[in-house]
Amino acid sequence: MRLVAPVFFLFRTLVVVLVALYFVLAIGVITLRYVVLPQVDTWLPQVELAASRALGLDVEIQALSASWHRLHPELELAEVTLRDSEGQVVLALPQVRARLSWQTVIRQRPELLHLWIDAPQLSVRRSADGTVALAGIPLFHTDPNRAGDALDSPEVDQAPRGDEAESGALAWLRNQRDIQVHDARLEWVDATGQLPSTVLESVDLRWRSGRLRGQRLALQVPGSFPGGENLDIRVHWREGLLAHLAHPANWGDWRGAVYVAASRANLAWWRPWLGARAPVHLQGLAAFRLWGEFEADVAPRWHGNLALRNVSWQGLPRGPALALSAAAAKVQVSEGDLQLQWQASQGLLALPRVFAHPLPLESSTGSASSPLQEFPDAWEFHEVVMHAGRPGERAGGVLQGEWRATHDSPLGVARLKGELLHGEVGAITRFTPLQANDEVSEWLRGALRAGSLISGHFELEGPLQHFPFAEESAALGHFHLAAEVSDVAIDIVPDEQPGWPLFSQLSGQLTIDADDLFAEVEQGEIRLDSTRIAIEPSRLSIIDMDSNSRLDVQANTQGEAAAYLAWLKASPLLAAMDEIPEDLTLSGNLSVPVRVQLPLGEDEDIAERLQVEGAVQLAGNSLSLQSWPDALDDLQGRVDFSR
Repeated sequence: MRLVAPVFFLFRTLVVVLVALYFVLAIGVITLRYVVLPQVDTWLPQVELAASRALGLDVEIQALSASWHRLHPELELAEVTLRDSEGQVVLALPQVRARLSWQTVIRQRPELLHLWIDAPQLSVRRSADGTVALAGIPLFHTDPNRAGDALDSPEVDQAPRGDEAESGALAWLRNQRDIQVHDARLEWVDATGQLPSTVLESVDLRWRSGRLRGQRLALQVPGSFPGGENLDIRVHWREGLLAHLAHPANWGDWRGAVYVAASRANLAWWRPWLGARAPVHLQGLAAFRLWGEFEADVAPRWHGNLALRNVSWQGLPRGPALALSAAAAKVQVSEGDLQLQWQASQGLLALPRVFAHPLPLESSTGSASSPLQEFPDAWEFHEVVMHAGRPGERAGGVLQGEWRATHDSPLGVARLKGELLHGEVGAITRFTPLQANDEVSEWLRGALRAGSLISGHFELEGPLQHFPFAEESAALGHFHLAAEVSDVAIDIVPDEQPGWPLFSQLSGQLTIDADDLFAEVEQGEIRLDSTRIAIEPSRLSIIDMDSNSRLDVQANTQGEAAAYLAWLKASPLLAAMDEIPEDLTLSGNLSVPVRVQLPLGEDEDIAERLQVEGAVQLAGNSLSLQSWPDALDDLQGRVDFSR
């Protein structure tokens, strides 16, 4: 019983205190709602002072009104102007609506549940010394001599720029729960001149912050902007973003995720933002979606999808160039490597210091990787499949290897090898080295009439500026291509009239070593009407395609004597011989080795340069003329001829 009285007394006291507190709060709320808020405009100077202290900027408010939303008061501000310490306007807000938190009373500074801003004009500026500021509030510092430093470099200055008041604005902004900006005009101005000034219209921004959910930022441009259409940027930080902006020790300490997307992106507009890694030429349209993850002490991870249309790219002046009608790619960045997978169709690949003519691309698929520290100056290619060429010159293959840019080689150093999947013999003309003289290229284009490349392989290693590594460059690298050929048709002297009968149905192996071309023929034929001359194992070569080139054909042939007479009459050899009587007949089979040599790259007429020599092997043949009483039978011996 002795304990009951004290307990009852304490309970009664607590009830009285709670009831009194309730009435005090109720009176306070009623007073605030029906007495203070209706006359809130009289508190305008005090509101301006409180906002100035919170932001660290001079705040001016043209008009102020208040209303009530459930248990929270709301303020509506018109024509809000923020000025820096020098009196310059850094932000003008036509209309602002704020819903206050009751923590405003406890913390003695504005604490907001929600903040709505309509049609503001925001300015992001990079000063001549590299300081990037939003609405006059310094965020971080970049190297003013690098165009893409703000994007390329993961580190910024160790010490914040600006005074404590400017950092206070970010600290206050960090603590606000929900900020929505609608129909903003966002302007980027770069006083260093490294990046183009640009303006984004109709921008929607939203900032949400919470101790448990982290901080989220969304920026959307629903219409068109100079760099494309439908820009969408979303960022989620699980640690304080603005704390890093106010005290940027290292951007690598951030933890969170980012998403960036756009459609019909104008690649020419984006090119300067790539900084030192930007190619000298980039045009076309792209749609992309990129996701990124950041975590302290862990390399950032990225992955994304890109769709490209009518794209042209060139990495270096007079360097490789690529044009594509359409392409799709997947990008992934993890563990310090960039990995790329692609599918492309209809384009041109130009290697102006390697091949004389661009390579028309039908399609290409493959994957490649590059260490981020060396990107884009080092690539490793994995199973790259390419189909290229025009009708009569088509070829397809798969390659793998690596390429690396160096100070000594403008085109870089390559180590590539691959397999030939299919091809037409005319494709050889597309892979003629730039160093080959013009007449070699013309002979290949005119002489190779038909045929297929069945299978083969190639190897290339060395500085590409010395391709194909001939003569004095032989010690710097090597180039080797070998392919099985079939059904090949060759016009030995394509420019001479009357022309030579075609060497057709040739099969064998084609080899290119540096600037030397060899063809080991296993079999073939020379066909004239109903007659046929068989071509037995033979050899064709062009030695030193870049200078002092010489075509050398050593053919071993066998067939009916009548076929040889028809060939002789149809070839230019007849011009160097006396006329053959029409009634001359030669029966039996003949074996005729013949050698044709033609210097390429000289100014003399082909008829003056062409050299032909051979031998007719007689083995029991018969020769007759109508004017002869008897035929010459069982002829044995050898008849040499030359031109």
